[in-house]
Amino acid sequence: MSLWHLGVAMMVVLTLSFGMLYVGIQQVLRQSANDPQVEIARDAAPLLVDHAPTDLIPVSSPTIDIGKSLSPFLIIVDPSGKSVASTGRLDASIPTIPSGALDYAKTHGENRLTWQPRSGVRIASVIVSVPGDAKGFVVAGRSLEESEARTAMIGKLIALGWLGCFVLIGVVCVLLTLMQARKNRVSNNNL
Repeated sequence: MSLWHLGVAMMVVLTLSFGMLYVGIQQVLRQSANDPQVEIARDAAPLLVDHAPTDLIPVSSPTIDIGKSLSPFLIIVDPSGKSVASTGRLDASIPTIPSGALDYAKTHGENRLTWQPRSGVRIASVIVSVPGDAKGFVVAGRSLEESEARTAMIGKLIALGWLGCFVLIGVVCVLLTLMQARKNRVSNNNL
């Protein structure tokens, strides 16, 4: 195997390694964005069994503009999929949760997903199916803006590290090739 083949093989391994590193870190950051919502939704769901949605979220409670705020919010959804109470609003109304997301939560007890209620608004959401006869849902969510900003920064740092290593391998291959060529010239001159 020539030096250049070895260099190309190292660059391929390097690219795959940095790519896997990025994907792993991105997934850890994205999944950790769910942590507060898991707690909020799991704590609220059992309360809904014994209380009306408006007991958990009074009509007069302050609302969060989920299109602008980084604060967590809570939505109570009835068994038919209609949002009946919420601490969050989008364009002055309670957003509708996708029926497929509710169906998954009904079957599996919980659903963690990235929800985009409109362009430019991405939410880390946790949906918990309410136990017992109530058969509704509790949805907790918050903006992914900060998590996605951190992911973008990590991506840039990983790309910079990859590029630095790529250049280093290229420089080493060029230097080794020049050294080998010089050694061959010296050997040929001595003959």
